[in-house]
Amino acid sequence: MLRTAIFIVVAGVLLIPSCAAQARRGPGQSSPQKRAEAVLTVEPDIIVTLCAASGHITVRGWERKEIYAASLNGAHIELSRDGQASGTPLAAPHVQVIAHESVAKATATRLDRCRVFGNIELNVPQTATVWLKTRGGNISIDGLAHVRVETLSGTVDLRRIKSTTKVGSISGDVFLSDSTGEISINSSSGNIKVTSVSALTENDKFSAKSLSGDVSLEQISYQQVKAETVSGRMGLLGPISPSGHYDLKSTLGNVTLTLSGDASFQVNASVSQEGQIINDFPLHGGEIHTSSALRDLKGVYGNGGSLLVLSSFSGRVRLRRK
Repeated sequence: MLRTAIFIVVAGVLLIPSCAAQARRGPGQSSPQKRAEAVLTVEPDIIVTLCAASGHITVRGWERKEIYAASLNGAHIELSRDGQASGTPLAAPHVQVIAHESVAKATATRLDRCRVFGNIELNVPQTATVWLKTRGGNISIDGLAHVRVETLSGTVDLRRIKSTTKVGSISGDVFLSDSTGEISINSSSGNIKVTSVSALTENDKFSAKSLSGDVSLEQISYQQVKAETVSGRMGLLGPISPSGHYDLKSTLGNVTLTLSGDASFQVNASVSQEGQIINDFPLHGGEIHTSSALRDLKGVYGNGGSLLVLSSFSGRVRLRRK
């Protein structure tokens, strides 16, 4: 009898942690996923590449001269030095991030490095270049020097990119904010939203293009800005660069610029006969002219610093004063 009582007490004590853990997870929730990690000391100007089939990827810049990589679904992960990356200067330091389901499948993954599945977290030097290619899944990058992203689907969210940003997306939305340097964004069917970006040098250019998505721009300070969409809406909210050239176009959608009363610009706006031009600014020489094919508006406001070239084939062009 005494032995039975002791067994019951011991069994109860052993079961308490398991019950408590299950209570913290809640009913229906599985146990926490395993986390695989890898760390590598690298040069500050390292090029880091990752090709993934699916899963979310998060990349952060930090001050350490090392790469930290974590696979959140327990897949084995490794950091492989590959010598020179294609299309980069000779002898550029290059590290490939590789994740595979198991050690037994590592060889197959190395042969097809886009077989990575699951969520990946990376911390890399702030001065690094990161190239990501994914077939599906969201991408988040913060605080790096150079970024290049190619994705079939999924949201791309970039912040505080210092020097170069290049994004190509088939069906996902692209967000970029608080960044500087050369910027090029292309999306086939996703929306593009860019906020608070500026040039580092006078040669830096800004380009954004979407076939069927909206393009929304705010506080874009470049000497050369080109943005277009075929069937989406185009919007720009100032302020704008005092001597910038802004070329904004939508084939089927509306083009809207919202500027303050102290802005200075020259405008050249055009729409088809079916389109409409609405202007809130008292332009010098600003009259809408109608020809057999187009309606156009040319004029100067203030000292005429910036040049605005605006066009829509079948939509509306509006200069809105805030």
